[in-house]
Amino acid sequence: MSVPFRLLILEDCPTDADLMLEMLHTFGFDPTWTRVDKESDYISSLDPCPDLILSDFSMPQFDARRALHLMKERGLDIPFIVVSGCIGEDVAVQCMKDGACDYLLKDRLARLGAAVTHALERKHLQEEKKAVEERLFHETFHDALTGLPNRALFLERLDRSLLRSKRDQAYVFAVLLLKMEGLAAINETLGPSASDQLLIEASQRLSRHVRSLDSVARLAGDEFLILLDDLKTATNAGRVATRIQQAVALPFAFGGREVNLSAGLGITASPTGYNSPENMLRDAGAALRRATSL
Repeated sequence: MSVPFRLLILEDCPTDADLMLEMLHTFGFDPTWTRVDKESDYISSLDPCPDLILSDFSMPQFDARRALHLMKERGLDIPFIVVSGCIGEDVAVQCMKDGACDYLLKDRLARLGAAVTHALERKHLQEEKKAVEERLFHETFHDALTGLPNRALFLERLDRSLLRSKRDQAYVFAVLLLKMEGLAAINETLGPSASDQLLIEASQRLSRHVRSLDSVARLAGDEFLILLDDLKTATNAGRVATRIQQAVALPFAFGGREVNLSAGLGITASPTGYNSPENMLRDAGAALRRATSL
């Protein structure tokens, strides 16, 4: 069974490129390939990223070490194998230090299949590891129901904002603590699945009514946190809070009927002078309780 992958060949000799491709086919590979021998074409060929790069060491305009440097400069980690007609051991070692995963001579292409197999397997394992790490991060720092950041991630972002406000007196931010009101009645009349669905829709509505640099998080139950970042003035937080309350008050469509919710809000702003994110949340909670008791 042939193994497809995207291959980029850095080679100024078409005949040598054809020999490498024939050898790959012999070992059961079926790459979609592109051959380049100029730096500008190489840079263009890195988007989208190939799965593997086979590179001659020396070409008229640039060499494998330069190609490796350009790849790393762009934050890419693509398996890179140097295939050269004449490369000394010291140069080969330097290429490995620069990021190449293997090297071989053109008159010993019998090892190409094993080298490519190893490089692609290593790439696959790295991708699997990255996917696992991303999933664990998401599960640890995001709410399972809404997908929003949870309290821990919100506090981390809030702590960064506090540190920035200490360095920059002109930097202003605010925290909103929002409590969805009416969900308890929905839970009793329509059931938990209905209240969960409304929480999801409410979280999406909140996210749409803030800027991309702001952060919306689910604290617990029917409570949400919003970090309004880099405000011009602290009074802007009140305007945003009013806009959010109006957005939440719009009817939600559920099961062929309209459902109405409202939102209580507590606000704290950075000019008040806080030393810890927990204190900001404490005062936002106190402000929320005062607002809902009126």
